[in-house]
Amino acid sequence: MVFTLPMVNTDTLRKYPKLEKAELNTKPIKYPDLKPVQDSLIHREKEEYKKVKDFRIFNLPMSVFFQNMANVLLLVLHDIVNVENYSNPKKFMGIFLKDDRLFYLGVFLILLTIFISIFFS
Repeated sequence: MVFTLPMVNTDTLRKYPKLEKAELNTKPIKYPDLKPVQDSLIHREKEEYKKVKDFRIFNLPMSVFFQNMANVLLLVLHDIVNVENYSNPKKFMGIFLKDDRLFYLGVFLILLTIFISIFFS
């Protein structure tokens, strides 16, 4: 894919009204195809994002972690109450598999079982 830019400048036309557009246009500038470079940069950014995303949960302060866990629990309860999510199995499984919900639900269940085993046994 080659991009071309015209060389006509409106300021130049105002300064030299006798010159016609054809005289101002010389050869258009041809730029090389940047698609392969762009694809490699996008691929590299996606891989770096995956690495950062994997470790961002473990680098959170405890207050933010528990706040995220509370938000996830409320969103799961809201989605469970919503009748539209029961239309097909994918939507129902999506309730628990969106974003980081599965991780926070697992941590909540572990903390709940520890709490129950300590205080009620």
